[in-house]
Amino acid sequence: SFPTRRSSDLAALQHARSLDVLLSMGCGALVYTGSLLFGISLVYAGLSLSFALLVGSMNVVGVLVSRLLVAHSLLHSTGDWLVLAGVALSVISVVTGFFAHNAKQSGQEEVQQTPSKRFLGSVLATLGGILSGLLPVAVETPWALRLFEDAVQHGRATYSEIGRASCR
Repeated sequence: SFPTRRSSDLAALQHARSLDVLLSMGCGALVYTGSLLFGISLVYAGLSLSFALLVGSMNVVGVLVSRLLVAHSLLHSTGDWLVLAGVALSVISVVTGFFAHNAKQSGQEEVQQTPSKRFLGSVLATLGGILSGLLPVAVETPWALRLFEDAVQHGRATYSEIGRASCR
């Protein structure tokens, strides 16, 4: 059976600002465009390179940018240096994987690649990761926090349902 809309879902939307709803829809479209770009990059660059670039760029954008947005600093609390070390390790592994992939014989890859196709696939995968990394950034914006509060106040959602422990 299909899930039915609860009247409380509609009540939350009625109280939400139109611009907040439009911004969330636009951000969702950008994030899922990133997933689409990743899928296209598989054809040009292959799975190993595309996945490494997607995850690496998504990690950098999703962790660092959202951290700057929330704390306005990369070293806000005592454990933040561990987060930065993890992101740095991720970047190092992506760069190493990129060079290892380029050094590999192209005959071993399941997709026959030319350098221009590999470059196009690399650009698409990186752009896909950047766009997909916007999701944790978006949930920290003022408009997203207002939508979360509307869902709790008017839509009878709980903070655990919307996945936001930092909301008050």
